[in-house]
Amino acid sequence: MLSSCWSPKYLCVLVLVAACEDAGSQPSAIVEEDASRRSAADSDDGSGQDLLADAGARHVAAASSGETKPAAKPAEAKPKAEPKAKDACGKFVMPKDCKNPEGRPLPNELRCTGLYADWESRQLACGVSAYTPAYELWSDGAKKQRWVSLPEGSKVDAARPEAFSFPRGTQFWKEFRISVQGKERLAETRLLRKGDKGWLYTSYVWDDKGEKAIQANDGVKDLFGTDYAVPPLEQCKQCHAGREDFVMGWDPILLGSGAKGATYEGLIASGVLQNAKGPAPTIPGAVDHDRVALGYLHVNCGVSCHNPQGDAKDSGFFMRLDTDKLEDMYTTPTFDTGLYKTPWENAKIQGLTPPADMPFSDIYLSRPDASLTLVRMQTRGSEAQMPPIATRHVDEEGVKIVRALIE
Repeated sequence: MLSSCWSPKYLCVLVLVAACEDAGSQPSAIVEEDASRRSAADSDDGSGQDLLADAGARHVAAASSGETKPAAKPAEAKPKAEPKAKDACGKFVMPKDCKNPEGRPLPNELRCTGLYADWESRQLACGVSAYTPAYELWSDGAKKQRWVSLPEGSKVDAARPEAFSFPRGTQFWKEFRISVQGKERLAETRLLRKGDKGWLYTSYVWDDKGEKAIQANDGVKDLFGTDYAVPPLEQCKQCHAGREDFVMGWDPILLGSGAKGATYEGLIASGVLQNAKGPAPTIPGAVDHDRVALGYLHVNCGVSCHNPQGDAKDSGFFMRLDTDKLEDMYTTPTFDTGLYKTPWENAKIQGLTPPADMPFSDIYLSRPDASLTLVRMQTRGSEAQMPPIATRHVDEEGVKIVRALIE
């Protein structure tokens, strides 16, 4: 069971993230923290240890000593001060100079969102905690950290495993770090906040020094002179609409085996998830790489688009791992709707050439060259690429994983 950080008083958990717009209001922007706090979610196994307390124990302030001057008589040495552990979290107080941009529902700066109690030290606010899902979305190699905060005493309704329902006031943050001339730098932090009328979302882009993060709702191309692009707001909804309540990274699969910082069983035991059907499901597969590949396709394709509610619903090819369809590998939506199936007639595959001896299928076992899913994963720079947005680079490791499933 998770610690008191997951108690009804303080729920500490995180994005895509991204953050989506209040119905009827205009959208806003999408941002981070230091290496020791970043490692908190990776080191926690979801067994009940308090992430914030652990992080605080690792931040030890050494007492400084002044230079001593020679004296006629040797002075008695003063005992060294015991090191003090830094507070694991602090109370967030809205800075007086915080404001919203004109016509925007979210604060102009990341420091005003409630992620950090102390901006300078990047001390997390109480009620916020890091987590890592079991499978992660490809973002052109960017390193990511996620946090979540739920209102005091609130619960997440998990009666529908593929459509968790979150309380008003829930916030998710997802930070992206990229390599710039061989050095890791803060790029953006995305925010999702559930308001009275729906989800608000935005992206906060960091400055060159990593000191400020400001809304950038129109996106940023070639950030810091790299080919990393911060997506514009209209792309947020294109992916997040695949979930009825907008959050892509929380479901029994992504909080299941391999998740850190927040786990499906841990959230059930602590009372955070209500009406949940436990334990976490197991992805079927004859060998480990089958399960890994199905999990990869779930988070990169199925959760956002290839499901009955997503942007690719008309394709009929679904890769979301619905928990009632996991009896074996062939009953998963990925195989049930894609194996040896002719691709959707409106699929944008112009420029892709099938093998000489057969047409494309969505998936054709033993024939990677005829499996359109894999071919599109290796395509960039045209409408045929998959994913269709928010990536300029092929995920070579992901290609290997899916190729092993097909071969």
